[in-house]
Amino acid sequence: MRAGHLFDGPDIVASVFVVFVDVCSLLERRPQVDIRLDEYGRTVFEAEAYVIGDFAKRATLNLATPAGSLFSQVTNLLSSCLRNGSDELIDPIRANIESLCSSRVRAGIMSVVRGAELTSGQRMTFREIWGTVTRCILGDAPDRVARDELRALVQRLQPSDLDSVTRFKDFQALAALRFSQAIFGGRSPGAGSFDPLGNPITKLTHFVDPMRDAIPGRFDRSWESGWATPLADSFAGPVTSGSPLESLEADLDAEDSFSDILTEFDKMLDRAFVDAMHSPKIGDKDRYAFISWYGGYLGRLYALANGIPAFRPQVAAWTQAWYLSPNLPDELGFGLRTLLRPKRRPGDIESASLIPILASRTDPIVGVQSEPKLALKTGDVEMKTLRDSESLFLVLSEQGKEISRMPLDFPLVREALACGQEHAGVTEMTDVTSPRLERFRAARLIPTQLNQANYRVVVGASDFSMTVSGGY
Repeated sequence: MRAGHLFDGPDIVASVFVVFVDVCSLLERRPQVDIRLDEYGRTVFEAEAYVIGDFAKRATLNLATPAGSLFSQVTNLLSSCLRNGSDELIDPIRANIESLCSSRVRAGIMSVVRGAELTSGQRMTFREIWGTVTRCILGDAPDRVARDELRALVQRLQPSDLDSVTRFKDFQALAALRFSQAIFGGRSPGAGSFDPLGNPITKLTHFVDPMRDAIPGRFDRSWESGWATPLADSFAGPVTSGSPLESLEADLDAEDSFSDILTEFDKMLDRAFVDAMHSPKIGDKDRYAFISWYGGYLGRLYALANGIPAFRPQVAAWTQAWYLSPNLPDELGFGLRTLLRPKRRPGDIESASLIPILASRTDPIVGVQSEPKLALKTGDVEMKTLRDSESLFLVLSEQGKEISRMPLDFPLVREALACGQEHAGVTEMTDVTSPRLERFRAARLIPTQLNQANYRVVVGASDFSMTVSGGY
C-alpha cells in the first residue's frame, strides 16, 4: 500500500491511497491492517510488514493464510458427504475428501502450491486457488464431464474382475481422479493426451511434480533434506515379494503425515498392484510400466502429505535469502559468486576471473588457452539483496560502486546451488540465467568502469600483466 496527498500550493486537494492488488501471496499470512481516525479526525493506516515464511517451516503457517482458510472451510462443508454418502462404489472422489479432512494433508498441499508460485514467479489469484481446491476434490473430472455426470463417470470407471492385469489397468484410470495425480496434470496410461500448460492450475503445478526431483534421503524437514529413500526401498527386492504400500508404512515413523493421506481406495489399489505382479499373464512390458506408474503414485502421495514440491531445497534457499535480505545465506552466496566470477583455475586461491575483451561473448576464460587472448582481470564483487514484496534483487558492486542488479529468482538460485567446489553448475535453467550473467560481465567492460583496469594477456596456462599508456 502507498498513501499520499495532492497539493495545490499549500492546500491539500485530495488524499490518495493506492493498493497494489496481487502483490502479496494468498499462501502467506495476511498482514494485519488497522484503519482508524487520529485525534484530529484524519484517517490513519497502520499495517504490518509483509513477511514470507521460511519454506522449511511451513507446517503450521499454511492454515493461517487466506488460501488455507478457504481450503479448510470448503473441506468442512464437504465432510458431511462422507457421513451421508454410499460405500457401494470404489470412489476416488470420496477418497479425496477423506484425505483432505486432515489439516496436515491440506497444509502439505498448500506448501506444494506455494512452491509452484515461487518456481514460476507468478502468484495465484482467488480464481486459481478455487481451481486448485476444485482439482483436489474432483481430480480432473471437470475437464472430462459435466457437473451432473460425475457419478456416472465413477460408475463407468469401476474396475473389472476379468483378470488381475486388466483390473489394475482399470484402477489406473480411476486413480487419475485422485488429487495426487490430478493436481500435477497426471493422466492414466492410455488416456488421451493432456497438455498441462493448457490448464491454469497445472501450468503452474506440473513443474513442481515431486517425481521430477526425487532426492535420495529420509525427510527430516531441514531445507536440504532428501525424501525418496523409503519409497525406493519399498520397491526393492523381487517385485512379487509383497506390498510396496505396507513396506513403506512400516518403514516410516508412526507420526508421519503419510498415514493421514491414505484411504481405503489406496489400499485397494495396492492390493490390485500386488495381484497383477503375481499374475502369470503379465508380460515384462506391463510389469515395468506398472512399477513405474505405481512408484510415481505413492511418491506423489507421500510428497503431498509432507509438503514436498520438486526443487524444495532451492525454494527453501530462496525464502531464506528473502528473510535474510540484504544478506545472503552462505551456500547461496558461494554459488552466486562462482556463477558471476568463475575462476580460471577452480580451487586455486590465487586464481582470478578473466573476462575476454575482444571476444563476441564475455564468457570467462577457463583452463589452458591455445591462442593468446586479451582479458580483463576482475576484482571481487560485493553482493547484497534488495526485496520488494515478493521480488528479490541481487545488487552487485565493486569498490562500493553499483555495477548491476538482476532478479534473484528461482532459475538463478537453482543455477547457483548447482555450483560446487568453485565449478559453475549447469541445469535446465542455464538458458534463462546466461543472458543475465552476460549483461553483468558486459557492464564491467563499459569505458567508465575501465579506469585503472587490470589488463592481462592470457597464453597457454599463464597470464601476464599489460599496461596501456600514452595516447593522443
